[in-house]
Amino acid sequence: MGEFGLIEHLTRNIEIQNASTIVGVGDDAAVIDHFGKQTVVTTDLLIEGVHFDLMYTPLRHLGYKSVVVNLSDVYAMNAIPTQITLSIGISNRVSLEALDEFYDESIVSCENEGNPTIGLENYRLAAKKYLDNISDNDIVNLNIPTGVPLVYKLNDDLKPLNSMYLGDAEAIRRKAEAVANQGRAR
Repeated sequence: MGEFGLIEHLTRNIEIQNASTIVGVGDDAAVIDHFGKQTVVTTDLLIEGVHFDLMYTPLRHLGYKSVVVNLSDVYAMNAIPTQITLSIGISNRVSLEALDEFYDESIVSCENEGNPTIGLENYRLAAKKYLDNISDNDIVNLNIPTGVPLVYKLNDDLKPLNSMYLGDAEAIRRKAEAVANQGRAR
């Protein structure tokens, strides 16, 4: 059947519901009319064992690849990427330091392509939720400062004893406040 045949099969009954949709489901990206401007929207999820093998792929390379596969879809639509979100699903066997390597390379890749990164802090939020046993209701009010290393001290059973952000306390406070204000900016 192949990739294109599968896409056609799975989407054969999908009808465009929104007048703002210019191009719907396809291989590369969708196109929407966003207040008179056409916006290309895409996402690629890289799956361990299908798109990469952590035995042979350093996370810094995976960070680069995760950016480039999404940007290539935008370029394939003859568009210019301006922002990016990344979707990652990583096993709990991957260390926080290794995820920082992924994150750091993703940021560098975006900066090299001239794209600001949005929506990449999810793994830190998930790690903090799990390690600090934060409820679903409380996690939405947590503001993780962007780009600030978070370090946990663990006991022999790998349970957290404490955690702290590394860096100047005032700068960290301002970054957390900036995250809190992101949703209020509109």
